[in-house]
Amino acid sequence: MASIIKSNKKSCRLLVDDEQSVVRKYRHFKAFLEYNQECLQLISALESRYYRGEGFDRAEIKNLLDRLKTETTALVESLNILSNGGHPELAPLPDSILAEAIKRIEPIPERLQIPFTVPLQGLSSQSSPVVGSKAANLSIIENS
Repeated sequence: MASIIKSNKKSCRLLVDDEQSVVRKYRHFKAFLEYNQECLQLISALESRYYRGEGFDRAEIKNLLDRLKTETTALVESLNILSNGGHPELAPLPDSILAEAIKRIEPIPERLQIPFTVPLQGLSSQSSPVVGSKAANLSIIENS
């Protein structure tokens, strides 16, 4: 990398310091932009599956969410390095966002309010989810 030199009649000094903090900051900024780009692509993939009705399964969505958490964590770390630790409150957010997203894609088990005993009279084939297909069929036979 070419150095920029400021020249006075008495001395010359480099505008970039010897420890190359500007170079390190540039590398962190470049990494920050790369993590941001990857996060945007992952979000776009998730949105496209949701809004365009593209097929997906839970394992695929969980994989995308895990990758998004990894990239977001790296993004936050880069931001904190760039800002000299100016945003420590952002560090736990990727974990909590991932937990909330995974909670939302998990199916909610439906609890049926079923009595312990059900009389066979009056049951039909539509009663199968409640009493089971065998009991529904026995009811149909008995009520015929």
